[in-house]
Amino acid sequence: MAVRSSTSRCRWTHPRRPASNAAAAAHQVILTFSKPMMALDGTPDATEVNLSFGTVGTVTISGTQMTVGLSGVPDGKCLTISALGGAHGPGGERIGR
Repeated sequence: MAVRSSTSRCRWTHPRRPASNAAAAAHQVILTFSKPMMALDGTPDATEVNLSFGTVGTVTISGTQMTVGLSGVPDGKCLTISALGGAHGPGGERIGR
């Protein structure tokens, strides 16, 4: 059985940061799972994640956490992040796909 993991996070322009720079800023989101994770293809990268807006940067997996680098996410938008192509450890339950 495949398990789909996604989360939503709304961002707004920080009052001390000019709006013109806000959308270009790089951000990170950390997804935490109940069990240790691994990339199905053995290499954590942008193929493990799908975004509703913006660009996926570096993806790392360490234990139960998947860290996703983001850029180009517009301010004031709700971002949907879908974790794909992962599994709960070797031979474990698949995430997404």
